[in-house]
Amino acid sequence: MSSSDKANRSNLLLMVRDNFSISTWLAIGALAQSAAFSLLGRTAFLPAICLLLYRVADAYAITTGLKHNHYLDGVILDHYSAQLPGESTNGVESPAESDVCVFLIGSKVNHPFGLFAPGYKELGSQFATMVKEIEANKEKHGFLGSRSLVGAESATNNETMTIMYFKSAEHIQAYATGPLHRKSLIWWAKHAAEYPHLGIFHETYQVRAKDYETVYAHTKPMMAGAIQHKVQGSFSEKGEEETAYKHSLVYAKGVLKTAKGRMGRLPGTFDRSLLEVKEAGKAGVMSV
Repeated sequence: MSSSDKANRSNLLLMVRDNFSISTWLAIGALAQSAAFSLLGRTAFLPAICLLLYRVADAYAITTGLKHNHYLDGVILDHYSAQLPGESTNGVESPAESDVCVFLIGSKVNHPFGLFAPGYKELGSQFATMVKEIEANKEKHGFLGSRSLVGAESATNNETMTIMYFKSAEHIQAYATGPLHRKSLIWWAKHAAEYPHLGIFHETYQVRAKDYETVYAHTKPMMAGAIQHKVQGSFSEKGEEETAYKHSLVYAKGVLKTAKGRMGRLPGTFDRSLLEVKEAGKAGVMSV
């Protein structure tokens, strides 16, 4: 299963969990427990007791150092920044040298059935198909990466939003005129009045060079820190040239230590080859 498929699966499970209030989930659990008790008697309580004991023991073992803290897997224990590759001279480049476009897109269902409300499945399916099309040809669409989030403003059925990063607003506009997006627009125009409970939104922010900065500490690659850029001259194990992508993470050292420095508003440059985060998948301060 690819990382994209895993992320989509996790997002789906999160949305299903968000579809019902805590009281509803407790009622469902109580009903299931009652049914199990009717069939199995007191032994029906064993799975819940064992699970709770395991969770308590696991938390205790991690807290006391008896067990590896798996929550730290993938966390980079240092300060780092996301820097899109810009023009460099002898491997040295200025911070925040490239433009970036941030595109926020999402939906909100205002219906007691939540995910199961009329039309929501079709709406979600069309969006997922467009994302797959964009991811399949990143260079053509100027796509850099994305992250999906679920809001927490209400008990259930919160907004779902995907933050997408592109090289420019022109790339987004070019995709908007493509056949798949036009098909979705036609579907929306036809069904918007029929499904007033379906809400959609998007926001576009074209950010010019030297007008943004990022910093992360003790986190996994996330948000703009999960942006990937194409690596030229990569070769497979068979010696064949191939297209490869890697995160644009560098350690926040030197000119990158301060917000103004990361925005390229202070004198200074950095050598990417010396500051690149080499192993973003392992916890701990990594050597460079």
